[in-house]
Amino acid sequence: RAAAAGEALKEALRRQMEQFAEKERRATERRAVFEQQRQEAHAEMQRQAEEKAEHIKQVMAMMEAREKEKVEMYRQRDAAAAERMRQLEEAKEEAEEQRRREAGGKEKKSKEAAVLAAREG
Repeated sequence: RAAAAGEALKEALRRQMEQFAEKERRATERRAVFEQQRQEAHAEMQRQAEEKAEHIKQVMAMMEAREKEKVEMYRQRDAAAAERMRQLEEAKEEAEEQRRREAGGKEKKSKEAAVLAAREG
């Protein structure tokens, strides 16, 4: 009887050890799965952060290019406006010179007419 009780106790201990070993194996598997999922999630977050950084870099490059285009456009407009102003000034000076020549010519003719009239008269 004592031997049977000892065998039953050994069997119960053996089952408990098997159950404990099975629980430990499952826990180890869960930890491994959890660690793998954690690593995958970390890698995904890293990939997304890199994508976002690249997108921001591209947007900044586009904005810089647009700003350079605007600066160049304004520079060209300023240059064109300055050229138009130069041409207008030049035309104004030419018109003023022409007016002076015409005025000088009329004055000369009227002086000549006065001199001729004085000689005749």
